[in-house]
Amino acid sequence: MPRIQKKDGQCRGKKGFGQAQAKTPQGFSGLSLRKAGFEKVFKTGKKVFYKRELAVFYKENPAGANRFGFIVPKKIVRLSTRRNRSRRCLREACRLNQGKIKAGFDIIVYSYKDISGFEEAEKLLLFAIDKAGLLKHR
Repeated sequence: MPRIQKKDGQCRGKKGFGQAQAKTPQGFSGLSLRKAGFEKVFKTGKKVFYKRELAVFYKENPAGANRFGFIVPKKIVRLSTRRNRSRRCLREACRLNQGKIKAGFDIIVYSYKDISGFEEAEKLLLFAIDKAGLLKHR
């Protein structure tokens, strides 16, 4: 596709006019892990269980910021709507409590149950992260 010059100097390419902005949840600076990041954390990271409901895999990263990944397996929660709801609740719990979590880690949260609401997700996540030693204590 040829590049078209707009009057204000921006070029139009495949993504439209101007620079493409990365879409992240509002106010959440935590980056998400990609496939290679998941593999590194699973192979060389540490693992902590919390009551057979949640597992936290974590590994220190050189970036200095936390990167999160969330897994709710199809084997445990069959309906995709329920899996996505569980994942959204976990992501929101991380977003609201990111100030309480130590910085500089790749963290994967693996759910072994269907999480029905935000309060449950927040409680499970904070207990598991505290057990892993990643929670800041004041």
